[in-house]
Amino acid sequence: MDKENIPEEIFELLALKDYEQLSVEERQIVEESIGADLYKDFKTTVLEFRQEDNLLEPKLEEPDFMIRKPSFLTRVLHYPIPAYQVAAVFVIIISTFLWSQNKETKVVSTPNNSKEILQTGTTIDKDYYPEDLVFNL
Repeated sequence: MDKENIPEEIFELLALKDYEQLSVEERQIVEESIGADLYKDFKTTVLEFRQEDNLLEPKLEEPDFMIRKPSFLTRVLHYPIPAYQVAAVFVIIISTFLWSQNKETKVVSTPNNSKEILQTGTTIDKDYYPEDLVFNL
C-alpha cells in the first residue's frame, strides 16, 4: 500500500492507541486501509522512535549558579538609580557642606578699631596661648 493512500485518521490512531484499544469503527477503518498486522508493525515502529527520542532528549538541569539567589550586596550594587536622583544627592551634600562652612565663620567688628575681623570656629583655651599671640597693649 502506498503512503499516499493511507488516511490521516490511521496516523492519528497510531499516535494514540494500540490495536487492541481501538473501537469497532476504528478497527474497520484500519482493516480496510492497511490491515491489522501492518497497523501493529507501524505501532511498534512508532513506539521505538518515541523511546529513541526520549533517550536522545537532553535532560535540562539548572546549574547551581542559576538557582542561587543574589546576595544583598549584589542587589544593592546593581540596583538601578536614575541620574536625577544622583545629581540631587550631590547638590544636597554640597549645599549642606557650604551652609555648614558659612555657619562657623563670623565677621566681628571691634569697638576700638573699625576693622572687621574674620573669626572662624577655632577657639583657644584660656590657659594656653601660643607665644606669637601674646603681646602687651
